Amino acid sequence: MSVDSSDHFAHIMMQLAEELPDLADQLKQEVRQGRVASEQRLRQEGEYEAN
Repeated sequence: MSVDSSDHFAHIMMQLAEELPDLADQLKQEVRQGRVASEQRLRQEGEYEAN
């Protein structure tokens, strides 16, 4: 991941933490554990919000 990508990710996670803190926590856990949080699974769990 490049510096720009890392900065972009940090910015997105900060916004997500402000708007959807539960989802942000879930994604942080997934990233730490090296697992991918699929869009399908997030939709099934009711945590996905399409823009």
